[in-house]
Amino acid sequence: SPVVQALSGVFGISTKIAVRGVWSNVLMYAGLLLFLTYGAANVGMTYILRGMVRRQYVYLWHDFMQAIKRNFKQALPMGILDLLFLYVLYQDILFWYLNARSFLYSYLFYFSILLALFYFVVRFYLYEMMVTFRLSLFKLIKNSAIFAFWGIKRNLVGLLGIIVFCLFCFGIFYTYVPLGIILPFTIMISTCAFIAVFTAWPNIKKVMIDPYQDQHGQ
Repeated sequence: SPVVQALSGVFGISTKIAVRGVWSNVLMYAGLLLFLTYGAANVGMTYILRGMVRRQYVYLWHDFMQAIKRNFKQALPMGILDLLFLYVLYQDILFWYLNARSFLYSYLFYFSILLALFYFVVRFYLYEMMVTFRLSLFKLIKNSAIFAFWGIKRNLVGLLGIIVFCLFCFGIFYTYVPLGIILPFTIMISTCAFIAVFTAWPNIKKVMIDPYQDQHGQ
């Protein structure tokens, strides 16, 4: 009746029905491919950047693929765990931010940010030790967490450098969008990864490589 239609217009709830098409399927499968290849891509990139930090000759494509082949069995589960950790931390920060109505919730929000920053520093060492040593996933995570505390001074400087560079890129994006929008696909991610590798390598060399070489006379 006209009355029911009027009431439905006032109090009714509208909704959208999503119908999957060709492009949505392509994007969905591309996202799944990213989920499965994330760890392998990080391993290959870290190996290339480590060679640059060590001032070694790098044959870009060959070394990239060889690093993936040697470490794929660990890179696949590590990449999945890495994405899960990042997703959980993102949801944690978002939850406490939306529910920060008291001092306790505000405290948990800032604690979540600190925890995310700590894990971000832990990631400096995860893939770099994976391409350098033969360690189990548990030892990789444990040693990376130890290095995050042990080399805190260098880690904080590296973290600050990454934050400043990202703010610089976002500043360019808000100033001139056509230029800023291409930065994540050109220099932003690679430069941040290089800063992370440059930060972590001296600590790894000092603690895990130099004592072994001194002991064996190498």
